Amino acid sequence: MRWNWSSNSKAGLESSLTASVKDQVQFYTQYRTDHGSNVPVSGELQIIHDGKIVQAFPLKVGHDVASGANSFFLDIQWEESDKKYLGKNTVKFIAKIGSAEFTSVGEFELTR
Repeated sequence: MRWNWSSNSKAGLESSLTASVKDQVQFYTQYRTDHGSNVPVSGELQIIHDGKIVQAFPLKVGHDVASGANSFFLDIQWEESDKKYLGKNTVKFIAKIGSAEFTSVGEFELTR
């Protein structure tokens, strides 16, 4: 499972490995099930700073109109209080699709 995260700018969503505390970001991935089967899905996104989970959110489940694929996503609006997480952070995605569990980890930098 490959995840994408994007910052919202005047031009729209742009893939980025950095975000400022003023940005809204979207974490997003598409998935497919075997033969389009209808199975239960759920997921969690964890923000990790200095090796500790500092925030955890349930992932939303959606449908990508352009590709027809199912998707997991989460929109986060960073706030001034998030300045304590400036610098390098890790994001961990845990997705459950049917009886299978998938984990993916990535890094991003939060700036002023």
